[in-house]
Amino acid sequence: MIPAPEEISSLAVASRRSPVQEHHIDFLLEEEFAASPGFLTFVLGAASEHCGESWEAGLPAASSQPNCSSIRSVTTDQGETDVLVIYKSTEVFGRVAILIEDKIRAGFQPNQAERYRMRGKEGTSSGEWDHFWTCLIAPERYADNNEGSDARVSLETLRSFFCAEDARTKFKAGVLDRALHRLSRPDCKRKTKPLPGSKLLCA
Repeated sequence: MIPAPEEISSLAVASRRSPVQEHHIDFLLEEEFAASPGFLTFVLGAASEHCGESWEAGLPAASSQPNCSSIRSVTTDQGETDVLVIYKSTEVFGRVAILIEDKIRAGFQPNQAERYRMRGKEGTSSGEWDHFWTCLIAPERYADNNEGSDARVSLETLRSFFCAEDARTKFKAGVLDRALHRLSRPDCKRKTKPLPGSKLLCA
């Protein structure tokens, strides 16, 4: 059954009022890494433009058959990784893990970036992967630096990946648009105390 115009209008209004939270972005990332062959390459290219000293020579490129897997909300004694991605590379031996922290408005918890790195080292020691890098995914207004992560990708850059005209892609683009639109409000402040170098965001 095709929805009536007034139903479509009501859904559009509701979607604008429904705030996009970090876990919505986590679901989007988890699916896209697992189901879209070009997404990993896109993220690697974007993240390579904002690498820290640990990977200043460049992030490990994906192989032609990266066997990319992803899972969200991975918890250990050292805390939670929002999205964990594992892939095969052509440049280093074995498996490479990306430990992704997703931020929209919330500030960092104490030692959060360091704990991400500790989880990466634990995974290497236990044989879950052979190499790792940490990545912050957040709006451009979030910070001027990587906030302790090895690399970062902005939500705005991520949004540019979703440019196709099919319904699925348009839906995901809409989720990111709603997340970014909320940050355009003039009453911008961060939910928790920002770290040095961090910017103010909408509550």
